[in-house]
Amino acid sequence: MHEKSATGQASKEEIALVFCKRDVAKGKIFENDDLEIVKRSLQKYPQDAISDPAEVVGKVAKYGIKAGSMVGYHDIGEGGHP
Repeated sequence: MHEKSATGQASKEEIALVFCKRDVAKGKIFENDDLEIVKRSLQKYPQDAISDPAEVVGKVAKYGIKAGSMVGYHDIGEGGHP
């Protein structure tokens, strides 16, 4: 359900999500410099979206991820094991 503001408009709450700053190859271990935080509408993000870069840094990319793509839990594996 969407919250309404005093004017009757749906609120546009945002959440900070982790995105790739550059292309990341399958098997690469994520570093801070690979990631950026981008604010998106709370209503428009997948359930496995990650909001804390610390949950990604040191993990392995299970797939190749293009620059500008959101990083989700399905994209990462434990360090050294995609």
